Amino acid sequence: MGKKNVKGDNAISVKLLTVKDSRVVRSLDFISCFSVEEWLDDNTDYAWGIFKNDELIGYCTIGIADDMDAIVESHPEHTVDSLCISDVYIEKRYRHKGYGTQLIAEVIHDRWKLDGCKNTVYLSVLHDELTSFYSKIGFKPLDEPDGNFSGDMVLSISDGRVPRHRSDCTAWVWRLHTICSFTGRSAYLVDKKGCYISQPGKTYKQ
Repeated sequence: MGKKNVKGDNAISVKLLTVKDSRVVRSLDFISCFSVEEWLDDNTDYAWGIFKNDELIGYCTIGIADDMDAIVESHPEHTVDSLCISDVYIEKRYRHKGYGTQLIAEVIHDRWKLDGCKNTVYLSVLHDELTSFYSKIGFKPLDEPDGNFSGDMVLSISDGRVPRHRSDCTAWVWRLHTICSFTGRSAYLVDKKGCYISQPGKTYKQ
């Protein structure tokens, strides 16, 4: 596992974290107040990192969605194989550049590949302001019976919101395709010559 997107001198890759990454993971743990390092020994498919030019700039974990809130475990798509994204963190200086979206999309895609099937993914929002971020990726809020947001969200498989990954995309094209595949909405990019770009490295006349 692990893919690179290259734009200029920047190489971005998302890959599994191992005990070899303990030192840099520990540094991020200190900033984020998460405890990802403690999972590196026993869970080889649990902790994932996003690297820029071989520098760890963020991470997240993904595992079985057990021991979660009742609203998740009672959700009609929840099964013993459902997944949960947690411990999502991007270094402050790298935020608002699409790295969080890329990290989450690639991790979900790769975990599905490891599992051999696409399982529903859940997460718990730690801060209300992150709800819109996850919504743009394709997660939907789970509401309590009274209509209030529970703090949990779901990436539903039943509506076909599946991320597509293309390792040869430049970062900005890749992010658009990822968001479109999650949300099910159409979008396109136009190059400087006014040609429509629908795939990385290809332009199409109007």
